[in-house]
Amino acid sequence: MFHPNTSSSLRRACSLLLVLFVLCASLAAQAQTRTIRAYIVAGQSNSEGGGTRKNPGGRNPEQDLNTIGYSHWYADFPQALIYKGHTDTGVGPGWDNMRPAYGGGYDQALYRNNQFGPELAIGHEVATHLNEQIAIIKYGQGGTSLAQFWNPDDPAINCYDKLIATIENAKQAIAPAGITLDIQGVFWTQGESDSWSLADSQNYKANLERLIAALRTRLNKPNLAFHIASLKDLPLWTHRQLIWDAQQAVADADPNAYLVHGKDLETYNDDIAHYTARGQVTLGQRFARQALYAAWGKGQVKTLRAYIVAGQSNAEGVGISRNAAAYGLNPKQDLYTIGFGHYDTTYSQTLIYKGHPDSGVGQRLDVMRATYGLGHESNPLNYHLFGPELGIARSMAHYLEEQIVLIKQSKGSTTLAVDWNPADPGTNQYDHLLVAIANATAAAQAAGVELDIQGVFWMQGESDSIALPYAQAYEANLKQFIATLRTRLGKPQLPFHLATIRDTPHWTYRQMIWNAQQAVADADPNVNWVSGRDLQAYDNDPAHYTAAGQVTLGNRFALQGLYTAWGLGQVPW
Repeated sequence: MFHPNTSSSLRRACSLLLVLFVLCASLAAQAQTRTIRAYIVAGQSNSEGGGTRKNPGGRNPEQDLNTIGYSHWYADFPQALIYKGHTDTGVGPGWDNMRPAYGGGYDQALYRNNQFGPELAIGHEVATHLNEQIAIIKYGQGGTSLAQFWNPDDPAINCYDKLIATIENAKQAIAPAGITLDIQGVFWTQGESDSWSLADSQNYKANLERLIAALRTRLNKPNLAFHIASLKDLPLWTHRQLIWDAQQAVADADPNAYLVHGKDLETYNDDIAHYTARGQVTLGQRFARQALYAAWGKGQVKTLRAYIVAGQSNAEGVGISRNAAAYGLNPKQDLYTIGFGHYDTTYSQTLIYKGHPDSGVGQRLDVMRATYGLGHESNPLNYHLFGPELGIARSMAHYLEEQIVLIKQSKGSTTLAVDWNPADPGTNQYDHLLVAIANATAAAQAAGVELDIQGVFWMQGESDSIALPYAQAYEANLKQFIATLRTRLGKPQLPFHLATIRDTPHWTYRQMIWNAQQAVADADPNVNWVSGRDLQAYDNDPAHYTAAGQVTLGNRFALQGLYTAWGLGQVPW
């Protein structure tokens, strides 16, 4: 029998099933939709990037990801997605996994490109440390000034408009995958082209503030983080100081703008305007570290001046900090007997990393103490010997009125001819020095500090002075050592401060060493000599300086370092 209510009940049941179906479909769609952090990489040619992935034939240095130890970044990295807009339009070919192919020339070569920029390290480091997938939107164009090409108020289409087009195209391209982008920050590498024009350099602060404000408004992100890389310290960038000042002023005034240290990034010898593979990896890692600090609410990563202390036993140091009688040396002299007992305390204005003499591997980055001399490794806090680092630390940090870092690598009885020879295919003190620098840098970065190496204090030559062939070759060997270390650190004008060895018959060919040191200093505007001939040594150990000798050496090194920092040149000893 037919019941009238049956039809309406069936309709109601069907309607309910339909609602449940739609609801389930909606919930399923919501479950598949996700939001991921996104970052913008923008600027001019060093944002585009000329770091070489592999086979860098013809570049100087011939350097790629493999030669700098990053061949594991060859592979696709799906934890970081990338969309790169074409330089002429802002239209990219689509989203891709991060790989070292998104540098300069990508628009022409696409998947065959062999270059990368800072996005590679940013992608790897940020995604890894956040432990989540991220997205990078990249747009850049070489040779573009902020004043002319990135002006958001210009009615003509320019790089700013193409950046906006890139961002919109990136959002649209990823939407079908159920992904929404939450743009967290901008990595800005630019300023070189503005530095050629005095007017553009003078207006850089205002122009950068205008760009930041316009982009934040356009993206509806009033607190969008801006990470601004300082341009490299090169005479090529004529008014670089004005650009640096502007970048610093913007970062100081804006709680969401951060300065990223870039003055020391390595460039090609035959193309000094552009960063090498190492330079690009370093830039990307510094960008990433600052972005992580911003994401974790830690604020600005600090950059500190750093100095290298290196050489042989008088760089190691046997100055006695306390209890001089226990050491059997004459005169029985320590910091207290010469009126420097206040140096025998911890000094937090200077941090120090001392590499082991036989490896370069140190124990930690620590506050300065009067214990970093000979034997430190055997009893770090209770072995009371020190070298020139103590006077350097106290004087330089005090007069610069800022915290500094010292990296120390030294070993007694070592020659420049053999033990510090950077061309030796074996492992020697030069290699240990590089290890110490790398480890000190890593230790500082772990504490949220970048190091800007400003100079080398070199106390060495005694062992070369007792062998005629070594003494005769000292000038050439010293030039080679300086040039190689500068190249390795990407610091072509890195200052070297050379202490002359003591005037004692113990150092047979000391006149040759003095002549060599003087010749190197005379020929190189960034090498200075430091008077050391009269430093006090022990009566029963005339090869090594007393506490007074070490304090004097350290203070003289510091005076020359300060003269250099202040642009005053050679101290008139």
